[in-house]
Amino acid sequence: MKVSDEIRQKYDEIIYEEAENGIIIALEFYNSLNLKRLAELIGRPESTTIRYVKKLLDEGLIVLDIEKTASDRGKFYKLSDSVISLIEERKIRSKEREKWIFEEMDHLEERSAKEIRELLTKVLFSKENIELDFQKTKQTFEFASNVQKMIINDATLVVKELVKVYNQKGLDYLKRNLDIAPSDIELWNISLKLHSISQMIDLVKLFFKWYNELTDFKDKITKEMDEENIPEDQRYEFFLYSFMGSMKFQAVLDDNK
Repeated sequence: MKVSDEIRQKYDEIIYEEAENGIIIALEFYNSLNLKRLAELIGRPESTTIRYVKKLLDEGLIVLDIEKTASDRGKFYKLSDSVISLIEERKIRSKEREKWIFEEMDHLEERSAKEIRELLTKVLFSKENIELDFQKTKQTFEFASNVQKMIINDATLVVKELVKVYNQKGLDYLKRNLDIAPSDIELWNISLKLHSISQMIDLVKLFFKWYNELTDFKDKITKEMDEENIPEDQRYEFFLYSFMGSMKFQAVLDDNK
């Protein structure tokens, strides 16, 4: 689908607007939501959220979900076809980058530090617009950040309700009647120092080893659920995101080389 330059620009700019970006991401994951649920997921009052919803409607980034609105109480919203196309573009870019990294990782050990630096420079400046490319990278990071906030907001609501029931009816009641779906939140972090390009490559390889193991695990459990004919509404989605970055970016030019 061809997306207009105006819609494309508005979608690119949305990364700087936390609440509006949160609404876009919530609809990407949940497909169709009403105002109450959108407000819960982005952690804003409904009176504030409706202003963002109206703005996104006016800009053509979201639309009224007519079918859902007709069958349920209240208005439901979903992403516009243009935004769905832009999200698919983002996923394709991510897959292309992933493919390139895997291909290059197989040969990096054979190259010297100088060759690796030259390769990274070549890749960086082979892009049509470096600043735009980094803007797309920032878009990915903002996406992950908003998904994490959405998960925490949703979990907080559930915990508040459970605490209310606990205070009213006690622990024995919860032990008898509470059925918890597969759900969890984990957070691990570590900082380390390194000196050479080869050490950085070893670190990146650890990341991709972990990524490959997760991909294999995803394929395994998807196959199991398919074989057992588990319906979609009983498949609970987990979001895993890994980020690595240098605490100090430095580029030094040496005219004598």
